[in-house]
Amino acid sequence: MKLSLESSDDIANFYGGQELLKRELKNAEDKAKEVRKVTSAQIKTLAKDIFKNNKLNLALIGPFKEKAKFVKILKF
Repeated sequence: MKLSLESSDDIANFYGGQELLKRELKNAEDKAKEVRKVTSAQIKTLAKDIFKNNKLNLALIGPFKEKAKFVKILKF
């Protein structure tokens, strides 16, 4: 993140985006501290909320020698 703030344009986008979207300005170090506070458990919980097994699609291009392992994935 810090490397992406090397040019004046990038810095302007960083602060301008914060002002437009949140009306709150934080410096790069404060944002980095927020990112470091995120735990793996929080990421896992969010991922479970976003990625659901229902209504998934799978596209395969074959032929495959072992068709059974793909059929097993499709039937859960």
